[in-house]
Amino acid sequence: MRLTLRTMLAYLDDILDPEDAKLLGKKITESDFASDLVYRTLSSKRRVNLSAPRLDGTGIGSDPNTVAEYLDNTLEESRIPEFEKICLESEMHLGEVASCHTILTKVVEEPIEINDALRTRLIQLVHVKESESLDVAVSTASMPQDVVSANATADYMPANTHPLWRALVVLTFFALVIIIGLRAIGPLDESHMIIGPLLKMEPKTGEGLPGDIEAPAVPSTDNPSTQMLSPIPVFDTEPAASTNTEPIARVDLDGPIPIQHQGDEEYGPANVLGEFLSDRELLVAVDLQTGTFERVVSAAVIGPNTALQTFAPYRPEIILRSGARLMLVNASELLIPAAVDGLMKLHLRQGCLVLRGEADRNTIVPLRVGDREIDVYLTGLESLVTVQVTSSGSSAATSAQWLIQIHCTPSARWQDRGVAAAQPGVGTEQAIQVTTIQANGTMKVTIEKQLPSWYLTSQTLSASQQQTAQELVAVLSDSSELLTDLRKAFETHRLLQVKITAARCLMHLGEFNPIMATFNNVDYRSTWEDSVAAISKCMKQDEANMEQISEALQSRVGDQTEMITAILGTCTDEQLQGNLGEAMVQGLGSTVMLERVISFIRLKKLTGKTQMYFPDKNPNQQVVSIRRWQQLWADKKLQRQGSVINVSYLIP
Repeated sequence: MRLTLRTMLAYLDDILDPEDAKLLGKKITESDFASDLVYRTLSSKRRVNLSAPRLDGTGIGSDPNTVAEYLDNTLEESRIPEFEKICLESEMHLGEVASCHTILTKVVEEPIEINDALRTRLIQLVHVKESESLDVAVSTASMPQDVVSANATADYMPANTHPLWRALVVLTFFALVIIIGLRAIGPLDESHMIIGPLLKMEPKTGEGLPGDIEAPAVPSTDNPSTQMLSPIPVFDTEPAASTNTEPIARVDLDGPIPIQHQGDEEYGPANVLGEFLSDRELLVAVDLQTGTFERVVSAAVIGPNTALQTFAPYRPEIILRSGARLMLVNASELLIPAAVDGLMKLHLRQGCLVLRGEADRNTIVPLRVGDREIDVYLTGLESLVTVQVTSSGSSAATSAQWLIQIHCTPSARWQDRGVAAAQPGVGTEQAIQVTTIQANGTMKVTIEKQLPSWYLTSQTLSASQQQTAQELVAVLSDSSELLTDLRKAFETHRLLQVKITAARCLMHLGEFNPIMATFNNVDYRSTWEDSVAAISKCMKQDEANMEQISEALQSRVGDQTEMITAILGTCTDEQLQGNLGEAMVQGLGSTVMLERVISFIRLKKLTGKTQMYFPDKNPNQQVVSIRRWQQLWADKKLQRQGSVINVSYLIP
């Protein structure tokens, strides 16, 4: 029997002959692609947040008739490869076809049981409707056949749109196209070459010169009920003597940059870093002396002796007193120590940071990353610097074990104190200078064409991420106790993504019990891989985090705490084929779901294999899968995944 998508679905629903099922199971076991496809199929059927195709969908993958023909083995041979390709590439279509196949299998093979109470109720409804059915029969007999069929349409099918609505939609579309076209030609005012003459008005006769604009009335000071409004002062951004209309030349980055000291009045007092911008973002301030947490609200002034923390998917932005803009991305922590000599040397302990300049202003931002102190130079709006600090892979990271990557646009640069920053070569005016600093202190400078992927991804959030971020911020809008409200959101909110986001926020704030609780709940199955990766990364960042993770594991796995902590840490090839790999394989048979989840996800991440094992199922029902993992370890074949295997579609 050939291994196709249809035969694989029949194998999963157990409707094949024993010999065929045994042969097909062997083929699936020998093929990593088929094993992974089985895992994807079963996972997609269980995902409650996975959408489904429309009932009136069109196209080979969304048409219900096409799905029915494929499952009934009546679809044309020429259309089968394209249909299976769509199913293999889309989790939605794969889950829909697998679910339909399972339902049809149960309907055909399992008898329908109707209890006596339901049978009696149905009979009573039939008697009640007998008189009404006669009237309906008479009315439908006089109707044309097409009208009768239209009235018999199922309730779940969408009704036909009224012609007037269609016309309105078409007219609105064309109106928008016309407006966009006119705006593309020029501004919609009197200078427009098409509609400009229509907007010009004839001058009115009367006092004053034609075209004069009447000045607004000034309130009388004699009337006590009239409030005097003070005019808003306007300051020139350029000196009065500067009348040159030529474009401003780019500042020479190789030479000294004239920059005002941050202690000047223009930049505000020396004990103020800047101002937070938006309440839609989540930014937490940690008092370095007391260790208390507080959410930063819009227009709040950021001062010294504070640690700022944010979490994915938020991107809080701060206007520095020097005018530059600072943005934190994903899970990041920024320390703000006390000012020294009027300067605040920011310390990015972990995560990602973006610095952007302001128009016609030169700015230096003192910054510490890892164990290095640098100065970031910004010379205008086009100046942008991104800094990323990540762990180098050690299970107990220190400041000397961080990996630093800095991206600079052509109009920005950074200066390592004591070591001159490398300058871009000739012909790189539009390129991005990338500096990577290894854990041993070596520095490598390269030229790339774009900013890092994490920055590009952070600029556009999906609709799901935006909804999650807004929902959690709404819960914390009137928060008086941040940790308490985050726990409440995790325990009681209706959206699963908001719950898991709250749990990860608590994790970064030092509370690991909520995130550990998700590993014992099958509702969070789709979030397990990201959560394990987040815990593993968090454990490598600080020894204090490792102790808190061990405490959270102690109450759940007891004596296995040390082993689970080691699994979450860094795993070398020797450890994978040694005691640590053996501990992961043994964890697959544990009676504690948390231990099974962490062991399997780490094995899958390292080896790229699944062996058709599911951590949410009872291990007694997965003896064959566990035995395969044990055999891999015994044969010393438990090794890291190599290069990506080319994906081939299953075509009958």
